[in-house]
Amino acid sequence: MVAFVAVVLLLGVVLAACGESGPASAGGTLKAGLAFTTTGPSAALGDNVANGTRLAIKVVNDRGGLKIGGKSYKIESAEYSTDGKPDVGVSVSKKLIEQDQVQIIFGDCISTVALAQQPVIEKAAVPWITMASHADLTKDRKWTFRSNNIMTA
Repeated sequence: MVAFVAVVLLLGVVLAACGESGPASAGGTLKAGLAFTTTGPSAALGDNVANGTRLAIKVVNDRGGLKIGGKSYKIESAEYSTDGKPDVGVSVSKKLIEQDQVQIIFGDCISTVALAQQPVIEKAAVPWITMASHADLTKDRKWTFRSNNIMTA
């Protein structure tokens, strides 16, 4: 349920920021990137979070999409595994931003991967919801939103 609320709220912020000339309003779609550890030793954890995000996107789309300012926006996704490796997380983030041109990114739940991804995502000014717990992920950051608040230092 937390993932669903986070998806809906942040997607609304992104669409509002895009305005009438933004990419989402032109085609009625919002492109979301999913970058989770869905392979390797931590795959079970990453799969759970990725499945929750996929379900939230499906629920929003099944309800007619995200409605903002009288318009409906369907959510389309591009998805890659980070393999639980920081270097793969960085390359996946670059691919989502540069090739897939996503407007929001969800992932990763492994802090070492997320900490490596963050500079790339912050520099691109793409809103990012990470499920990782390291407190440095949201310290003095503009585009990073951390849904897991287990670690405070």
